[in-house]
Amino acid sequence: MLEAVLFDWGDTLMDFRYDPDLVEAGHRAGLEALERDGLPQSDAIAEHFREHYEPLFWAPGTIEEIEYPGLVRELLGHFGIEVTDDELVRYLEAEHTAWAPAFVLGATTHALLEALRNRRLKLGLVSNAFDPPWILHRDLERQGLAERLDFAVFSSEVGRRKPDSAIFQRALDALGVRGEN
Repeated sequence: MLEAVLFDWGDTLMDFRYDPDLVEAGHRAGLEALERDGLPQSDAIAEHFREHYEPLFWAPGTIEEIEYPGLVRELLGHFGIEVTDDELVRYLEAEHTAWAPAFVLGATTHALLEALRNRRLKLGLVSNAFDPPWILHRDLERQGLAERLDFAVFSSEVGRRKPDSAIFQRALDALGVRGEN
């Protein structure tokens, strides 16, 4: 008997619309959040990011998740920018906010989740997403998904990407259900 349904987030409950212009917009917003003078241009940072780091996100077969805050710290360090932990948080938040137009909730997502909930099914989300978990869970709240899901887990919380079983097991354990092979 079906007890639970696990969903992916991107391209399932919402449409992620990658836009190369948002890479620069994100880094521009992040630099502005640092509130410093004499920083490099965002286009230079975005170009370096695209060349050296972006390929890591789309590497087929990669199971270990990227530690994105560390990657951003490394990226900024390449340009001689050392940031405190608080500055890094501000950078990450501003960068992520600039990406808001890329996250488009499906028109029927809420209705689908409500219909399944009305059938007394447990609902979970299992998603490969490298941003810090606190940012991603906040996105779920803003999209009205957090209140419609019983549990959500991101690869950045587990350190492993799908299809690794660890991320699925985390969701199944939290929902109190067993997976079937």
